[in-house]
Amino acid sequence: ADLLRVVVALFWSGHLVACGWYMLGSVHRDWFYDGGTWLDGSPVWTDSTFRDLHWSYQYISALQFSLSLVTPGTSDVIPRSDVEKTATVCLLLLGLLVMATLVGGIVAVMTQHQLATQVAQTKFVQLCKFLREHNTDQTLSTSIVQQALWRQKAQTRTRREDVELLQVLSSTVRADLQYNH
Repeated sequence: ADLLRVVVALFWSGHLVACGWYMLGSVHRDWFYDGGTWLDGSPVWTDSTFRDLHWSYQYISALQFSLSLVTPGTSDVIPRSDVEKTATVCLLLLGLLVMATLVGGIVAVMTQHQLATQVAQTKFVQLCKFLREHNTDQTLSTSIVQQALWRQKAQTRTRREDVELLQVLSSTVRADLQYNH
């Protein structure tokens, strides 16, 4: 679910940047130098300009350009004016910041999960070592390990008393919550 939200947010951000990029290329050409805007450039497969092509191709090209700013992708769109180049530099820096934050968050979650898994594994290695060193019967050892696994899973559920904010709720709402479960 979290990964899906990240992908949706990435495409939504790309859409907003693409719309802004299209708007920047659509403003009056006299505002720019003689080279025009990115819409006056040509895709590699045709001699026509982006401006001469269907609006859907213009949008998809702008979207591809916006996503290529934060991924190792390429695009036919080339900023032609100083305003477009400045906007591109700003978007590249913003994209770098966003992607660094995203990657940092992913690494933090993965590290936290890895540490939790490592702690759990260490506990079970210690239990198995204890059982082995004390020559515990194999059937009893299996039963102990299975029960420890089951109880550890049961402990990972969040208990009502562990959630501090539930304590500040009114007694009526807390009672509703208790009857709901």
